[in-house]
Amino acid sequence: MMADAGLQVACSEYLVSDEHYVASAIDKVLDDCSLADIKTTSKLHVANVQLQLSIYAYLFEKMNKGKQVPHLYAIWLPKPQYGKPAIKEVDRIPAECCERLIAAYVMGADPKPYVEELDMMGFKYEERKTGDVPEGVQPLVDELVIIKKQLDMLTEREKELKSALLTCMESN
Repeated sequence: MMADAGLQVACSEYLVSDEHYVASAIDKVLDDCSLADIKTTSKLHVANVQLQLSIYAYLFEKMNKGKQVPHLYAIWLPKPQYGKPAIKEVDRIPAECCERLIAAYVMGADPKPYVEELDMMGFKYEERKTGDVPEGVQPLVDELVIIKKQLDMLTEREKELKSALLTCMESN
């Protein structure tokens, strides 16, 4: 399917990061530095993959000075009952928006103002389904997830600092 579309993969599972707080693996980096993400969901949530790939593009360009990401693609591989596989090019969300969203995520801030900003720009983020949970539970779970991620990042940073300190102490 990718060959038919003229897309060639340069590498898979390419790790991008802001070097401090967030990191993720891009499913496919193409030979022209375009990015692709593979989805196997029953429905292709275009706005969600658009946000994901836009953040990947922002991080990719930040890590690879001088490289530009020309295209973003969602590769949809559903079970047969949900539709036919497809490759869909998605529009990119501006880098400034991605930067603000990442900062909000890292600080544990409410992302709603940033999502509303994207909505005003014409990018419609699709809220994930939370299921049938009692009122007030989901915000608590969401906050716990954010705190857990922050704790994990801080624990990793603590290990790095202790290692650096030990190295300094041993050399002195």
